[in-house]
Amino acid sequence: MNLALNKVELGDNKEEELTTSIVNFISLKREELTINTGVDDLISYMQSFIQFLGSAKIKGRWKQYKSPEYYNFIWKNLEIHLRNMCNQTQSLEIAVELFNAEKSVQIMNIHKCKGLEYNSVYFLGLEDQAFWDYKNKPFENNCAIYVALSRAKESLNVTYTKRREHRNVNYKYDNRPSTYINTKVIIDLLVKKCKLYAINHTLT
Repeated sequence: MNLALNKVELGDNKEEELTTSIVNFISLKREELTINTGVDDLISYMQSFIQFLGSAKIKGRWKQYKSPEYYNFIWKNLEIHLRNMCNQTQSLEIAVELFNAEKSVQIMNIHKCKGLEYNSVYFLGLEDQAFWDYKNKPFENNCAIYVALSRAKESLNVTYTKRREHRNVNYKYDNRPSTYINTKVIIDLLVKKCKLYAINHTLT
């Protein structure tokens, strides 16, 4: 994240300097942690980390945070969530694990997962209806699909269905059978080139 915020690519001359600076910052904050560290201290550390990264850079990188209302809304909810997790356990380590939801299943759209990595990824709904403008914008849609599929480090599972009830298309329900005319090229690539197993789970 620090590299992206400073517009530095891997292998750039500034990479080592930026990496060292963030490692040193985290090490210093870690030394300040004691058995008496409380939730207010953790929140203070989080605020100082945001300041270290540069709130202006964050708002420049993710435009939605330019809105003070939205920024404060997100921060308030994160703080409430952290306090709730700390109330559930006496261990700060466990509270942080709960806060990060390390053992949970995270559900997000393609744009939200950009830059993240997971051991296992489940891509739901590789169907024409999900990529309704694929024919008009194949490059953009291929890039989006690549972003989603490349999040997986160990296991990748891609699903599609013959029928998806209550599919929302332009604020209307579309209960017609799914089609794969446009996305078939992606499915064929995954099966034939990437050697993914094609399994039919049709219910009888």
